[in-house]
Amino acid sequence: MRPTFMTHAALVLTLSLSLSACASTASSPAPDAPDAAEPADAANAADSGSTLPVADSGLPTTDAGVTAADAGTSADAGPTQPQWTLRLTVPRDYSGTPRQLSVVLVNSLPVVTIPAAFLTTKDNPTVAAGQEITLSGPVPTNRGPFKVLAVLYMQGGGQFTPKPGTDYDAASSANVTITGSSVDFGTMPLALHSATDGHSAF
Repeated sequence: MRPTFMTHAALVLTLSLSLSACASTASSPAPDAPDAAEPADAANAADSGSTLPVADSGLPTTDAGVTAADAGTSADAGPTQPQWTLRLTVPRDYSGTPRQLSVVLVNSLPVVTIPAAFLTTKDNPTVAAGQEITLSGPVPTNRGPFKVLAVLYMQGGGQFTPKPGTDYDAASSANVTITGSSVDFGTMPLALHSATDGHSAF
């Protein structure tokens, strides 16, 4: 009978230990599940307007946010129109208040008719004694030889022709030929207009 009792006792002990192990396993917390909210959080971040960092392209950007390479080049302005250029020197004894500076092309001197072309007219120009004035503009459509005449009309001076002793003028000594290409009329000295300087017949 003793062996049977010992065997029964061993079985009871084994069963007791197995139940204890099962109870311990049931009471242990389950391992953390993967955070399923992370993808949703990334989607929410995209919807909220936040942006992910972008690699720097190294190119300057325009105000529109695109690179200058993508923006393209400006439209071709086309060929430059031929220009004429003239320099006028103001005498050191110059005085008075300038009203208008006019540069024209005339067929001959002295002037006996209306100019062949008006190159430029500047109202109330700034003029100082001893100054060199540089003027330029588009070459006119006229073709052929002309004289260049510049008149600085002063307050109290003439209207369409220079007034002797008041206005200043200058004229080219030789003809200039207008061909449609850029042309430099050179430098002409302004002087107080005289009735005998041969610039005007009026």
